[in-house]
Amino acid sequence: MRAEPQRTLMPEEATTASVADDDIPLPEFMRMVGAVTVLVGMLIFVELGYRWLVKPANTLLPLQLIEAWVWTFLSNIFWPGSAELVYHSSGVPTQVNLIHSSFYGGFIPLYVSDECAGIHEIVFLGAMMLLTPGLSMRDKTRHLLIAAGIILALNMGRLIVLYPLAIQGCVEAPGQWGCDAPLWRFHEFILRNGFLIALVVGWSFWFRVSGGQKAVAGFWNRLPAFRGISMTTLSGGDLMNGASGRTTWRIPTMVMGAALVVWMFSIFSSQSFAEVQALGDGCGDDYTTRCTNLIKKAQDSAGRVIRGVLIGFVMMVAPLIRLCVEWADEDE
Repeated sequence: MRAEPQRTLMPEEATTASVADDDIPLPEFMRMVGAVTVLVGMLIFVELGYRWLVKPANTLLPLQLIEAWVWTFLSNIFWPGSAELVYHSSGVPTQVNLIHSSFYGGFIPLYVSDECAGIHEIVFLGAMMLLTPGLSMRDKTRHLLIAAGIILALNMGRLIVLYPLAIQGCVEAPGQWGCDAPLWRFHEFILRNGFLIALVVGWSFWFRVSGGQKAVAGFWNRLPAFRGISMTTLSGGDLMNGASGRTTWRIPTMVMGAALVVWMFSIFSSQSFAEVQALGDGCGDDYTTRCTNLIKKAQDSAGRVIRGVLIGFVMMVAPLIRLCVEWADEDE
């Protein structure tokens, strides 16, 4: 038989072959998939955790009260006599009535709920920023404080423009039911899409200006050297002597957590809390409107106490734990 001559690779083919050898090794690829999965899982955990924490009505009551007051104050500066702050059916002054002669009934009642406070957006954006690898925690925290201020300002602007939007519809059909439709359309759009767009744009802008692309690229290059996360428990002496590094935030956090737990227990042992629970228990299986409201009020009251105690204990315990990321190249 005649032997086939050996074929020499052309330069283009040799380049292609060398590129094929540069494919990501399977272990490194699995590390990348695992890292992305952990990041996405953490974001989902933060979202579900936040929704559970604010499930009882008025969980963020101090912020709701401040926002309702500031909204009323600014609205009356721009349009004198345009708003009044009144008590909501829940028993707290978180209802803002927009007032104009063209509105149906003369006013539009609006309730400042937990979702209106803007904290949901701050928490989710904060999670996206803090979970972005490669950047220092100090820079992330400082940037998050700036972003929180911007979000709160945008949220307040959203509330203030509701008044002219309502007038826009009602001056054309004064006194008619539903004339304030422009207000509700804008509100629903922001609630469903607006803040999501703001979060994506805001995080993308921050990622660009903070050098996130370079930092993340460095993180992916270093990822094969990742060996795990170790956890150590700090003693009281470590906290007081500064053996844990930057301990400035640890002791104040523990003090605030202890104060929160004491506050929740004082609410739990108060007469008003016992009366609310007794009224809810007294309704039994009665599903009238009055009893439904009483049962809901009792459940919300108990839920806020439970969540407050849980957050307080987490604030007391978390500073005692120090997490360290271990890299193989640091051991060499």
